[in-house]
Amino acid sequence: MKIIEVKQQWPSNRLRIEIMIGNTCNFKCWYCFPGSNEGTHRWPEYDLFVKNLDHLLNYYKSNLGKETFELHIIGGEPTLWPEFGSFIEYFKKNHDCVFSMSSNGSRTLRWWQQYGSYMDKVILSCHH
Repeated sequence: MKIIEVKQQWPSNRLRIEIMIGNTCNFKCWYCFPGSNEGTHRWPEYDLFVKNLDHLLNYYKSNLGKETFELHIIGGEPTLWPEFGSFIEYFKKNHDCVFSMSSNGSRTLRWWQQYGSYMDKVILSCHH
């Protein structure tokens, strides 16, 4: 057997964190995994959530040499969380996070105009 060398192309100073913030969704799509849109887990308590994630990112910066964080947000429909805009704004300004999320794109154009500039990548599901 020949040993294959695996090289990581992801920079060592970068960390990707995927966060499921709840399972509340305004759609009930057949292709979503069970439990992803039942509404049994509402939204995180904003101040506690921000404090804990802020602490985690500071720890990774000071102790593990991480400089760039990609936060990928999932969970039901993340844009329905009333604090979502404040959340992404805070972490964009205080940690310069790279934001991505999975969304059904159902929010108003006004919402996307207000908060879309904080997103670096949005994965939209198709509802036909």
